[in-house]
Amino acid sequence: MRYAVEMQSDLFEMPWIDENSVLAIANTVVIDDPRQPGSGHIDLLAAGETLAVWRQKVHDPQLAGMPLAELVELRGDVRSALDAADRAVPMPEETRLRLNALAAGAPLTFAVDRAGHLQAVELTGDAAGRVARETLRTVGDPNARTRLVRRCPAPGCGMFFMPGRRDQSWCTVRCGTRARATRLRQRTLQHPDAG
Repeated sequence: MRYAVEMQSDLFEMPWIDENSVLAIANTVVIDDPRQPGSGHIDLLAAGETLAVWRQKVHDPQLAGMPLAELVELRGDVRSALDAADRAVPMPEETRLRLNALAAGAPLTFAVDRAGHLQAVELTGDAAGRVARETLRTVGDPNARTRLVRRCPAPGCGMFFMPGRRDQSWCTVRCGTRARATRLRQRTLQHPDAG
């Protein structure tokens, strides 16, 4: 949990939360070392203080008001889908079925406006359905040449992000700096005479 503890200040600021509800719910877990399966993590929904901050910061009031058990279940499906997209593997079948079922509760329809432009129109639906639909849209085509979503490999992060450029490796400059500093520190410890 060494790296995750270094991120404590960010845990209460949650600078990664914007209008993207999919990433807002998926990124409620900070992973100590994303490159090490089973490394420690901090669950922002498990602690009362960070859960309250998250509920205040998330842009969708319906999502913010969901019961905790439903949020945790939805987060599991969203993270499973995003993880599969990041690894460029098929989404687990049970995740796909649950997201499809939830998305059916927040359907889209199409309409042509007065100018003759086709527009997608969201029909009312619950927050879980909207998040499920947006998750399915986010993971996109698994055969796409570039991944639409990635997991940040920086120590103390593991957040999902949508890269702004093809070669973007980390979710933020701060994570890139932390990852490079960690690599340098590890090389120095392994080869103390190389300097």
